Amino acid sequence: MNTLKLHSIKEDSGLWPEFLVSAFRGSLPEAGLPYRSDKEGVQHAIRQRAFPAQHRQLLADILLHQNREALSAFPKLKENIELLRREGTYTITTGHQLSLAGGPLFLWYKLCSVLSQAAFLSRECACTIVPLFWMASEDHDLQELNDFKLFGKKIKFEPSFQGAAGRLPSESIIEWSREFSPLHTGHDADALWHAFMQGHNLAQATRNWVNTAFGEYGLLVLDADDAKLKQLFLPLALRELESGFSGDSVRKRTQELIRSGVAAEKAWPVNPRNLNLFWLNETGRHRMIRHEDGTVSAGEAGTPRSIHEWKDAFSAHPDCISPNVVLRPLYQELILPNLAYVGGPGECAYWLQLTDVFREAGLPYPVLLPRRNFLLLTQKQIDTWLASGFQMTEILLDADQIRRQVGESGLPAFLQKDADAALSRVYENVISEVSAIDPTLLATVSAEQQKSLKGMELIRHKLMKSIRNKDEQRLNRLIKISEAVRPEGKPQERAVHLFQFPSLIRKENMPLLLKCCEEPGIKGLYLIAIEG
Repeated sequence: MNTLKLHSIKEDSGLWPEFLVSAFRGSLPEAGLPYRSDKEGVQHAIRQRAFPAQHRQLLADILLHQNREALSAFPKLKENIELLRREGTYTITTGHQLSLAGGPLFLWYKLCSVLSQAAFLSRECACTIVPLFWMASEDHDLQELNDFKLFGKKIKFEPSFQGAAGRLPSESIIEWSREFSPLHTGHDADALWHAFMQGHNLAQATRNWVNTAFGEYGLLVLDADDAKLKQLFLPLALRELESGFSGDSVRKRTQELIRSGVAAEKAWPVNPRNLNLFWLNETGRHRMIRHEDGTVSAGEAGTPRSIHEWKDAFSAHPDCISPNVVLRPLYQELILPNLAYVGGPGECAYWLQLTDVFREAGLPYPVLLPRRNFLLLTQKQIDTWLASGFQMTEILLDADQIRRQVGESGLPAFLQKDADAALSRVYENVISEVSAIDPTLLATVSAEQQKSLKGMELIRHKLMKSIRNKDEQRLNRLIKISEAVRPEGKPQERAVHLFQFPSLIRKENMPLLLKCCEEPGIKGLYLIAIEG
């Protein structure tokens, strides 16, 4: 059998910064989130949401067109699209950069999370909420596509294409697939691989992949690189062109978060520019640059043009406007009847930076919902870990911490850390006696105390090394498990490709994953044993 087994739950995932956990739970008012990250927060958002009827019709029409090839195979898709035409139907959304055949594991976790939480919230809030996947098809950082391993092999994908990622032609994917395809195995993985390879570009390939994996559940897929949707974004884009309002808002908000002690500067991932737009044309996706004389160019080598000229270009070609990481969330909330966004730690941190820019734009800010975190190990690895005296709550220990604990566990009782306290008590008595007889000797006694403590630590260190050497096989097994948990120091979910664990893809295993993802909020780390 190729099944999954929920082995244990670690209450603290170890993957979320404490300030985000506190913000989600409503215990960090300095974070300034307008809603709690739970059912009550979503219910609050529902009461404040309104969405234009004409926008609903446009959105539904575009979704029908983009997903037309999957509608007959997955009736739930068409059902959910048609529901969006009705007032009182909402979405919860997750987004992601386009990946190669699913990419690292955490995309699967995000999609399971948004799907399951939409169903849960629909029931609990007595409201129609459909799940939606926002393809970040306009991102142009294609180098991020190969940032994972499969069965220990580093995937290399370095196309020369300079445009929006979604427009990457299928020829580039086919060339890459020659290296990748021999590595994946399993019938269900093959079905996803086949669906991915049918796309004429990377956006279509990704849509095929998601529809094949989740279409039966009604997970909608939207590519916002669409001229009609960009027309809705045009007024915001013109405002950004004229004033650069988004960058000022994000910088102000970030400084407030730092000053209030929510988190230090390095915790905030977005560093806004003075113009947070790109221009898409036949030569690629070019960052728009505002110069000191007030002119704007598309890329460093682009010809500087006046704001008036650019306004004309924007109005004539709204399909060429492309928001960057700051304005993309505003574009999302503008064109969707959205209640909540499901994201990971980095995403949620940057969403915290955006509250002021949403207020400036007059757009509703969504409820932030954390995605689930899973860790996949074989049952043999779990049994080995437990048999070695470690708890599952310690599974995120790194190699150095494991070496230390293995060494300490074999130390004689008198050399445990309590020995330092006992030694200190002896010297306290000596100091008491010496101070009564000859206080001038106290400095000598103190120096001898420090020498003794250092000597004790040296003995302990050498003994621990000897213990580790004698138990080298056990130590190596534990370190190998640690490397599976954090390959090259990165969380497993970000470092390993989905196809390394084909059990996740099997239809009979989906109920377990979806059940784990149901209720919104931080739920810790779900450890899943893979049996095969």
